[in-house]
Amino acid sequence: MILNGNKIWVLLTSIIIFNFKIFSQSDVESLVEPVRLYAAPIIEGTVGNLSSGWMQRSPRAKMFGLDVEVGVIGLGTIFGQQDKTFASHVNVKLSEPTIDAIVSNISDIELRQAVKESLRDAKLNVSVSGPTVIGSSNETIKFHYAGDTISYNYNGQNYMVVLREVDEDTRITGINFPLVPLAALQGSIGTIGGTKLLIRTIPPIDLGSKNGKLFYIGGGLLHNPMVWISKKPPIDASIGFIVYRLNVGDVFKSFGMQSGLSFSKTFGDNFMQFSPFVGFNVDYNKTNIHYLYEYTNENGERKNYLLDFALNENTGFRFNTGFELKAAFMNFSLNYSYQKYHSFSGGIGLIF
Repeated sequence: MILNGNKIWVLLTSIIIFNFKIFSQSDVESLVEPVRLYAAPIIEGTVGNLSSGWMQRSPRAKMFGLDVEVGVIGLGTIFGQQDKTFASHVNVKLSEPTIDAIVSNISDIELRQAVKESLRDAKLNVSVSGPTVIGSSNETIKFHYAGDTISYNYNGQNYMVVLREVDEDTRITGINFPLVPLAALQGSIGTIGGTKLLIRTIPPIDLGSKNGKLFYIGGGLLHNPMVWISKKPPIDASIGFIVYRLNVGDVFKSFGMQSGLSFSKTFGDNFMQFSPFVGFNVDYNKTNIHYLYEYTNENGERKNYLLDFALNENTGFRFNTGFELKAAFMNFSLNYSYQKYHSFSGGIGLIF
């Protein structure tokens, strides 16, 4: 379950194609940057969750054995106050009602109409600011055009024309959420040559005909090189490689890879074990939006615009710390990751 019946994914795929009434419908591409900034915490938070909690206790340094674990893992990414608001400047074509407001103080009707016509295809610098998607539900994203004074030639005569300052409220709010949670099924099996196979998935969830299905799957290997050493050191180490993919229909696609090194130490006997661990990882992720936006332009014509852009593509470093606790056939885990957005994971499962 993801944020109250998948509300966050419906919101995300809808907000990608939102348009402010003050923007021209024919200039939807100018919305890419404010949309990216608005959605950034959800994107980064989701990426943080997808790549969190993979590398924990090292597999046993045993050439052949059977270690099986199945369970549920919960993940979350935590945000600070600085992640709850955004501000952006864009050069954009404005809608006709907004242009009317900008030129409304020009007393000469013919001059006003001429200036209005010249502004229809012009891109003006505006600021867009307000809450991000995880920001306050009591605040809204606002548009501000600061106004200008321009020289305009009309009927062979130059006029100094004052364009009015305009503020408008989009009524788009945040959802007032302090973190991005995620839950998934996770399993592992090992060891062959000190290697453990991990799999994590969210079964397909139907988000409706417009958004498609949400589906997540990831997997990888952890290898303990100590299996090749006859005299075992006091701690275990593992090298890991993970890949994962999250799709929301054809609209939202996120792909990532992770590689790293972790160290763990197990205390106790077969009935009760405590295994603290630390790890260092390198993460790569690319998240894309692909959406065919349909709109009606100012002339009443039906048009299409393909929104196809990367919301996120980066490589980052992560430091992990946590522990696993085994009691009989039950295993409990807790992992905290230090990165741009701190994330944590906790799991419970059966271990054999």
